Amino acid sequence: MTSVPLKIVEDDGDAVVEHDHRPLIPEGEYRAVYLRHEVVVLRRFGNAPKVFIWLRIVDPGEAFGMELYRAYRVAKALGKRRFTIHRDCELLLMLARVLEIKQRPDRISLSALKNMVLLIRVGTVTKAANGEARPDWLRYSTVRDILSRETGAP
Repeated sequence: MTSVPLKIVEDDGDAVVEHDHRPLIPEGEYRAVYLRHEVVVLRRFGNAPKVFIWLRIVDPGEAFGMELYRAYRVAKALGKRRFTIHRDCELLLMLARVLEIKQRPDRISLSALKNMVLLIRVGTVTKAANGEARPDWLRYSTVRDILSRETGAP
């Protein structure tokens, strides 16, 4: 696990670097639990609505307790926790796989992920939004996919 905190060495009034802690852990598969989700409209990306699913790694080792997210595109934001999705979106496909949904649902709740241990795949963000390579100290980990349910009932 590598985390380099950004520090202001000299405050000369030109720029201050905003920093939010984004952990960097080795890529691979981990077990994790659902913490929460939030719906955000990203002005930076043309007001695109996304749902961020936050997970905590529960595998023993250096990554234990790390909180990572997986962002999914959604059709429309209906508040901070509610949203609409299209029938072929990645989020619905993941939920159908993990929750073993057999029939088309009219409504679905992410709270169904609570009390489950999930198998996730973690990757590293190596490029900025404009496609430019990030220096090592600006790289961070995100959840690339929620693969399956390890324990817990849907």
